Amino acid sequence: MVTQTVINKQDPEIEAYRLGLLGDTQSLVRDTVFGGNVQKLRGQGLSDQEIADQLGREIGDVSGISQDQIFSPPDYAVEGISEGEQKAVDLAMEGIGGYQPFLDQAETTLGDASALMTGAADRLGTAGDAASGIATVGQTGMTEAAKYGISGAEEAAAAARKSTALAQDQLLGAGGFGRQTAESGIGQLAGTTGGFDPSGIGAFMNQYEDAAVQQALSDIGEAGERRRSQIGADAAASGAFGSRRQLREGMLDEEILDQQTRAATTMRQAGFESAAQRAQKAYEDQMGRGQSAAIGTGQLGQAGAGTSIDAAARAGQLGLSAEGLAQTGALQGANLGMSAADRGAGLGLDAVKTGMAADQGIGALGSQLSNVGMNYGQLGGLNTQLSAADIDRLITTGGLDRGITQAGLDATRLTNLQNYSQPFQLYGFQSDIYSGVPTGSSTMTVGSMPQTNPFQTAVGLGIGAYGAATGAQQAGLF
Repeated sequence: MVTQTVINKQDPEIEAYRLGLLGDTQSLVRDTVFGGNVQKLRGQGLSDQEIADQLGREIGDVSGISQDQIFSPPDYAVEGISEGEQKAVDLAMEGIGGYQPFLDQAETTLGDASALMTGAADRLGTAGDAASGIATVGQTGMTEAAKYGISGAEEAAAAARKSTALAQDQLLGAGGFGRQTAESGIGQLAGTTGGFDPSGIGAFMNQYEDAAVQQALSDIGEAGERRRSQIGADAAASGAFGSRRQLREGMLDEEILDQQTRAATTMRQAGFESAAQRAQKAYEDQMGRGQSAAIGTGQLGQAGAGTSIDAAARAGQLGLSAEGLAQTGALQGANLGMSAADRGAGLGLDAVKTGMAADQGIGALGSQLSNVGMNYGQLGGLNTQLSAADIDRLITTGGLDRGITQAGLDATRLTNLQNYSQPFQLYGFQSDIYSGVPTGSSTMTVGSMPQTNPFQTAVGLGIGAYGAATGAQQAGLF
């Protein structure tokens, strides 16, 4: 069976444009599918070489695909609950029943107030009985205090007389000590007027003086020997020998001996003078200390004598003062006894007044506690209102924050979708232009088996027009 096929063709130039467009769109689709596959396989952990082997492509093609490129429409993103909204939820959950502790405290406080006000009357009667007892005890105590004051005054007078006698004995002993001390000071002062004895200078001589002198003599001798060597060297250099050299060496010996003598004399004289000065100063210091001690001892004697005289006078005054104290104590004891009864009565009245004031204060305290209990109940309701206001504000601000973030996510998705769709839109735009171009027709009849045109489906997709220029260039149109 023979099949006849009728093929209608457009103008060759237009066909060239459309063939180029078809090739470019096929390349775009293949590259998009290939790039998406590469990114998915990388997400599965495959290397670029493994991906190239699996897709049958070169490693360079795979390496050229970046994970940031867009090969598929972007996914939708939904912003979760904001921090402010989450705080509002937490606050709402925590605030459930938050008023209950205030109501419990109010109930407890009202119960305490009732108990205080109920017991106020009972405590008033008890306070009156206690006031009467206190007054009685006060009277008895004041009476005993008066008796004790009189007895204490008598004992104080006796103790004062004993103290006076003891003070007299002690002051007489102090006077005797003053006289003995003065006589001792006079004897010590007599031994501090002697002259300086130079025979003790040797104890102050420097024990290292001889060693210092010998070292100085040795240093002078060594210096002379060095000069002697220099004289010999000078004589040898100038060719002078004999008497002239001997003369210079003899003068050197005299100079060395003279310097050693002066050094030893000067050092020993200085050492002796220093030892004499230290010995004389030590003697004078010792005599001065002796004189100071003697003068101090004499002054102590004078002070002791004056103390003895003053002590006798004070002893007499102490005796008289003790008698006066005894009389004053007796009078004060009597006065204490007389005022004891008055004080006791006053204490009884004060106790009664104190009991009444305490009962009134307890009643007032009960009333105040009742008000506090009511305030606790009101705080519970206020706590609930404030928590609800906080929750409303957190929901409002949190919703605004979440809305702004969601708008940003939506804008990012639309931007990525636009970047992904733009190449396809361009191809479609160019395809629409080519569809409106006038065409010429030609008919060619061939006999063949039925075949499907592989380009018809691709052209019907309406995808972009970017690659048409490539087909036109291949056809030599421009």
